Amino acid sequence: MTNETPKPHRFTNASRLGLTLFFIYSIFYGVFMVWSAFAPMSLGEPLFQGVNTAIVYGMMLIVSAFVLALIYTWFSRKEGKS
Repeated sequence: MTNETPKPHRFTNASRLGLTLFFIYSIFYGVFMVWSAFAPMSLGEPLFQGVNTAIVYGMMLIVSAFVLALIYTWFSRKEGKS
């Protein structure tokens, strides 16, 4: 029986980046939730070519999630190669 002490877990750059991107997206989403809770009527106003603000912001949330995932993938692959 060996008496080894477990090494503390070290975060990799990829996991730090993942958490950072998660918090960035959480802020975007949190702003949308607060906005919809406290000023829901303003989300119904047309913003872009007759499309209301909620739809535009929601689509931006979807696109930003995709972009953040691409950023994470790109940096993770770069870290894995080195």
